[in-house]
Amino acid sequence: MEAQSPMPPRPHPFVPFRLFCSTAVSKGMADDDPCKQFFVTLREAIGFDDGDGSGRNDRGCFVNDDKDGNSLGNRAFHWLVITSFLLDVEYLFEELPEIIKYQKVIVYYGSVEGNSMQAMRQWEQVLGNSGKTVEFIRLVPSDPPYSATNPLPFKLPYGVHHSKFFLSGYEEEGKHMCRIGIHSANLRRSDIERKTQGIYVQDFPAKAPKKQAAAAVNPYKRAKVDEDDDLRQFEDDLITY
Repeated sequence: MEAQSPMPPRPHPFVPFRLFCSTAVSKGMADDDPCKQFFVTLREAIGFDDGDGSGRNDRGCFVNDDKDGNSLGNRAFHWLVITSFLLDVEYLFEELPEIIKYQKVIVYYGSVEGNSMQAMRQWEQVLGNSGKTVEFIRLVPSDPPYSATNPLPFKLPYGVHHSKFFLSGYEEEGKHMCRIGIHSANLRRSDIERKTQGIYVQDFPAKAPKKQAAAAVNPYKRAKVDEDDDLRQFEDDLITY
C-alpha cells in the first residue's frame, strides 16, 4: 500500500489568535508538527484556503470555487472592509486574487508601496461593469480637519492611520456572517512573510434587524458581569470608527 502523507493537526477551535505563517516557518516546519496549528497564512485567515486540503477547517475556511464565480464552496461573498497603515495592493492581488469575488470592497490605508496605484486602477478595470465595486480611501489624521483624508474634527500633528484589520461579510447555508480579523501586520510581503506577526480571526453571526426573526446563535457571546457592563463596547467603537 502507498503510504499516505500525515494530515496536519486541526486548529484548536477556541484559540482564535494565531501567528502569520512566515516564509521561515513554512519552510522549517513539517506538515505534522503540532505547533503548526498556531500559524495561519493570509489566505487561510481571510478564508480562501484550508490548511489540510480537506476543503474546510474548524474556522470555516473553504477552497472549492463555485460555477457562478461569486463564492467558494457554499459560501457567497458580500462585502469586505480592509484597513492598514502601509499597503501593497499588488501583493494583495498576488496572494488573494479571489478578492474580486466580493460584491463591495472598501480599503482604508495610510500609505501605499510599490506599484499600488497601478494595481488599484487594474482592480477597478477588472470589475468594469460587473456591478461589483472597490473604493480606496486614504486617511491622514495630520491633514486639516473635515478634509477628504481626515474626517475628524481635529488634526493630530504626528498622527497616522495605523489600524490593521479586516471585516468580511458572507452568507453560508442561509446565515449571514461576519469574519473579523485584527492583526499586527501591514498588508505587505515583508511584514506578513518575513516578520513575526499575530492575528485574531473569528466568525460571528450577523445581528437580526428589529422585528425580524432571531439571527444565528452567537457561541462567543459573553454574559453580563453587572448592570454597568457594556457588552457592545467593541461594536460601538467599530461603528464610530
